[in-house]
Amino acid sequence: MTTKPTLVLIDGHALAYRAFHALPQEMASHTGELTNATFGFAGMLLQVLEAYRPEYIAVTFDRGARPSMPPACFQRSRGAMTS
Repeated sequence: MTTKPTLVLIDGHALAYRAFHALPQEMASHTGELTNATFGFAGMLLQVLEAYRPEYIAVTFDRGARPSMPPACFQRSRGAMTS
């Protein structure tokens, strides 16, 4: 019997947020830049790789904040619909 390949999907922002708040704020580079999130993220990612040994892995990150107002082209089309 053949086994199906394993795919691991990771929410990168959630993992980085968890790593940042799980480790002490004193973890910083010589210039004072915080490194706790990077260290924790890498450690948790390695734990997943060792535990599940997936054939495939994907880490996704949010694009960032959306603009508070829709683009002008959407506002024009909305105005036409409500008239």
